[in-house]
Amino acid sequence: MKKVIFFMLFVNILFAKVVSITSGEVVSSHIAQGAVSDYKILASAGSEVTVLLDGLSDDADISVRIGHKVQGKKYDCKSQKSGTKSESCSVTLPKRAEVYIRVHGRKASNFNLKAVETVNNIRALTSGVALSDSVKQNETKFYKIAGVRGATLDSLITNLSADADLYVRVGQKPTESVYDCRSVNSRKNDDSCSITVDKNQDVYIGVYGYQSTNYEVKATLNQQQNSGSKIFIIGDSTVYNETPGNVGWGSKLNTYMKNSSNVYNRAREGASSKSFMIDSASHHDWSTMKNIMRNANLLNPAYLFIQFGHNDEKQGYRHTEPGRDNTYYTHLKTYIDTARDLGITPVLITPVNRLYKNKRTHGEYPQTMKDLAEDENVLLLDLEYKSFVEYNKYPNNQALVDFFAYSGRTHFNAEGAKVVAGWVKELICDSDEDTLCSQFK
Repeated sequence: MKKVIFFMLFVNILFAKVVSITSGEVVSSHIAQGAVSDYKILASAGSEVTVLLDGLSDDADISVRIGHKVQGKKYDCKSQKSGTKSESCSVTLPKRAEVYIRVHGRKASNFNLKAVETVNNIRALTSGVALSDSVKQNETKFYKIAGVRGATLDSLITNLSADADLYVRVGQKPTESVYDCRSVNSRKNDDSCSITVDKNQDVYIGVYGYQSTNYEVKATLNQQQNSGSKIFIIGDSTVYNETPGNVGWGSKLNTYMKNSSNVYNRAREGASSKSFMIDSASHHDWSTMKNIMRNANLLNPAYLFIQFGHNDEKQGYRHTEPGRDNTYYTHLKTYIDTARDLGITPVLITPVNRLYKNKRTHGEYPQTMKDLAEDENVLLLDLEYKSFVEYNKYPNNQALVDFFAYSGRTHFNAEGAKVVAGWVKELICDSDEDTLCSQFK
């Protein structure tokens, strides 16, 4: 009986759901004895993430790991003080990555968990979340709220114990003489100011200590009408096709979304990860998509879905080689880097399998994409494996082709494309990307 209980506990720990949190957000919860709760925060290259666990009613510990979930002794820092003492742990990121946090209940306990990201002594703020801090006389502390676009930002310092002033500037740190808005009320009075930001920029907030003081700082985005997250898609003819009756799954993804107008499908028939990029002069593929993403009014997190492979396998100018440090890997990485530079989250999708039972049709390309996803900490949707499994549920190859195919064993009819798009939605909602999943019905 004890072995069964231990095994079930191990399974629960292994498959524990990971909850996404933001810088400065306080999570108040309860953990059972022997249980774990997993969280993660996305942080920038060169930043320091400090994790604090307090408000404990009994003994609980934290472990922190960069890039991967905490597993046993695999962690980058750990804090395990006894009893109800507060726990804290800090890690510094060599590159942009998700930081995973595990709360372990030594005893059943209530707790408060908070992770704060600091870059070059600039602390990251999350819209609407107050951050407690203090400043010395004649000192300025800086904060940043990233990727503001098409919104009014209201900044506030409150609960002051003495006099401090507020300065706000778009794109750079403010000074006492250079700023976009400021508030210099006297004594312990709250300070607030508002600015409107049209283009995608970071906003910096400075709190100047006219006297040494404690305070809370908060920045709140008041955005235009919230229409949900935008999904941009690049890929090949299995994702989009102009031939009547030949339908890519990307053209059916909007049927599952709460706002069907939020899908921007720029995939092109015949494209490989290489040709989609180098053909831009004639087809305007990648250059057009970059302009669309750059000029989009992104009020919410946005995503770039990337699926190539079918035409990378073919010989000729479209061909790329699979494997780390080969051309398939490096072209996909370019799309990832560009998306991130534009403040958009990349999502890799392994190429959907061709229409065969019991046959996987893309060689080393899916594994290369998986390696890249792990190396760059990118969400991967394994559509190749999902479609392989689903295809094997059909009695034979002919039944498979009859249901899915427009022609041959690669391209979809409308109904087949809709089913594949449904698999993409399933893969999204089976991942830890709750924000992305919430865009779907």
